Amino acid sequence: FVRGISSAAALELTFDNMGLTTNAKLTENECNGYVVPMKEGNGDVLYEFYTSFDEARFAKLKRQVANLSEFSGGVLVMWGAEDKVLTTNQIPVLQEVANLESADIHIFKNNAHFLPEEIPEILNKTIREFVAY
Repeated sequence: FVRGISSAAALELTFDNMGLTTNAKLTENECNGYVVPMKEGNGDVLYEFYTSFDEARFAKLKRQVANLSEFSGGVLVMWGAEDKVLTTNQIPVLQEVANLESADIHIFKNNAHFLPEEIPEILNKTIREFVAY
């Protein structure tokens, strides 16, 4: 798995399958941000995620994020509506455990999983507005 996902072809296929537009051009440094952790042995979590994400995993995730209710800082959620892995179905769980206001949840309708690569300027603006608030 690690060797497969760290190859250029596999990485490109992953980006394509998860909605990174073909117009987005990643620098070598940005690509290394995805590849290096896999080569350094941190791919086990991704492997588990991709090979066992089902209803039982979703229930476990809900239990794991329950401790977010103890967090007292601000929470900003930015989500791609077209994300095939982290679907918007998970947002109500986050709202429940983190007491999120609707204004703190930003769903980008035309984007998927790789928001920082696709719309970095919009994300930066959203973060600046959140911090200023």
